[in-house]
Amino acid sequence: MRIAVVGNGIVGGALRLWFETHLPEVSIGIWDPPQGKKDPIDESVEVAFISVPVPTKGFKQDLTILHSAIQASMLAKYIVIRSSVVPGTCDTLSSIYGRAIIAMPEFLTERTAFQDFCNQDVIIGYPDQFKVDANWWVPFVSIFGNLKRIRWASAMECELAKYAHNSFGAFKVTYFNMVYHLCTEHGLQFERVREMVLASGYINETHTHVPGPDGRLGYGGKCFPKDLSAFIGFVNDNPAHVLLKDVLCLNRLYRGPDPEIELKNTPTREPNLTNQEVSGGG
Repeated sequence: MRIAVVGNGIVGGALRLWFETHLPEVSIGIWDPPQGKKDPIDESVEVAFISVPVPTKGFKQDLTILHSAIQASMLAKYIVIRSSVVPGTCDTLSSIYGRAIIAMPEFLTERTAFQDFCNQDVIIGYPDQFKVDANWWVPFVSIFGNLKRIRWASAMECELAKYAHNSFGAFKVTYFNMVYHLCTEHGLQFERVREMVLASGYINETHTHVPGPDGRLGYGGKCFPKDLSAFIGFVNDNPAHVLLKDVLCLNRLYRGPDPEIELKNTPTREPNLTNQEVSGGG
């Protein structure tokens, strides 16, 4: 089998290393122009795994780089998006390109990306609104079936799972920053309070340390800020927008403003409390 890793950064690099370590018989092509790598993606490629940047600007995702990556991968039998894209994007892309664009989001930490991928299940989703290829699942079972648990879903369910996961991480960091500030305000020892909160066993200690691993308050890094911002744009006037926006505002208070995110661009329409639908993404 031949596969293509489109985007050889943290996510793509972890996938490439996983193949090299666990499936050395698989031939790997790398397509990453900034790294000077443009291995051909032709009809011999079974699956093109795309992991390219999708920046968020003004609460809207910029898909320019993703479109370029898809266009470069069109001869591959299957195209898989590993980049973080808001729910509904793979369905929209499938309609644009007239073929199934499959979702396989990543749940990796930058510092431990390879180890994370080795230890995690994979979730794979086919676009609901596209004609189903009855055999589309075969190469993924061939690749992952003997080594990983595969969780099958629709593409949009996979996309929502990714944003539900990362947004909760931002919520949790913000919540424990709030507890930290309350402890400071009342002259209490945060570490003692934190350890008692965790003592029940119901709450995992991940994202409870204040300051965080970067020595700063609030959340930062390459994922939480852009993903929460994109999620705010996705939910739009759904009541959940209020909760998401409050987390973003509190993080600005604790950490300082993120130059990539301007609050003035936040949707300002009042949430309709009788309408429980969310707007589609793309």
